[in-house]
Amino acid sequence: MKLHSSVYLFLLVFINVISFMKASLSDTGIVDLPKLDYVSRGANQLRTVKPDEKQVAVKFGIIGTGQAGGQIADTFYQKGYRRVFVINTNTQDFLGLKLPNDYKLVMPSEGGSGKNPSMGNDAIKNSKEEVINYMKNTFGDDVEHILICTSAGGGTGSGSTPELITLAKDYLKSQGKEPNVGLLFSLPKFSEGGLAHKNSYHFIEKIEPMISEKLISPVIVTDNQTIYQMFPNVSARMFWRKANGHVVGIFDTLNILASQESEFFTFDRADYHSILNSGILLFGATNVKKYERESDISDSLRKNLANSLFAEGFNIKESTHAAGIFVASEGILDSLPQSYLDQAFVTLERVLGAQNRGLNLFQGLYETSTEGLFLYTIIGGLKIPEARKNELATKAGLMQ
Repeated sequence: MKLHSSVYLFLLVFINVISFMKASLSDTGIVDLPKLDYVSRGANQLRTVKPDEKQVAVKFGIIGTGQAGGQIADTFYQKGYRRVFVINTNTQDFLGLKLPNDYKLVMPSEGGSGKNPSMGNDAIKNSKEEVINYMKNTFGDDVEHILICTSAGGGTGSGSTPELITLAKDYLKSQGKEPNVGLLFSLPKFSEGGLAHKNSYHFIEKIEPMISEKLISPVIVTDNQTIYQMFPNVSARMFWRKANGHVVGIFDTLNILASQESEFFTFDRADYHSILNSGILLFGATNVKKYERESDISDSLRKNLANSLFAEGFNIKESTHAAGIFVASEGILDSLPQSYLDQAFVTLERVLGAQNRGLNLFQGLYETSTEGLFLYTIIGGLKIPEARKNELATKAGLMQ
């Protein structure tokens, strides 16, 4: 029987299609697709909220906005925090982050904000529902405090932060929680140009009323110029990793310590919460090398307060809260006189001008398996230095 030519043509096409499909399938019958890094442009998939990979006093939800904020938030993720996500207007700014792709949200824009805060503000306003969904899927209802990480000098970060603060507060309220929202932001180096300084000045102008009214707390200010001066010879690849690792490392250590018990005296969760709600915080950390004399530890404490990776120029005598926490190995605790520690706390009170002004002062002493004596300080209730604000305004051409 002869096939009609049209039937013959149909069979020939059908056989070719089947052959092509077989060539496109793997042994499992799944089409082989190129491996691409997909970054979400909308609500991330519903997933089980992951707990932090460590015991901490406060369950923080971390949001990084903009490139600098994203890098800081990513450092929290690398430290074992899991309620973390980042947002940006440009996928290129996600390069190098260890966060999984479904913890990254790209807000609609024309390829970034170009250091224009109004574009960052527009982007967040057009992405409110997506951001709320990310909070739901990343934080769930098991979150106590949200910390927003950003740069004051950029466009996406500085522009999106005020609206992001509002969204974070609304989210916590919707979960029946206190609207505890804090802020960790960086100030620009001198070399970053007038626009970054102008953005930073206006950013501070916007958030200062929120700080004074305790609508946001804690507020942690890091100064890129101070960081640069402390690490001038660190390589370009390692500079921000080292700086962010140090800043986040101190924050992380204090959050861990406040969850621990001590046979000596404890800096507990209630103490930690009190300081977290005191406004602007200044952290310090010191490895105390000398402790043969009573004055050695007091000297280390003074240097701890004077040398910090965080912003300079704060008047610590305006502080309302403070904590001094010692962590020492077994051998040191067995030999170190208690009077040495007592003298250090007296020195802390004196340096802060705490006599007769009602300063909330907390103490802690813990044992560690790491050999050495370590001192951590937290100073709270500070104000942004007017001199640094004026410096920003001058660099921006806003003040002669």
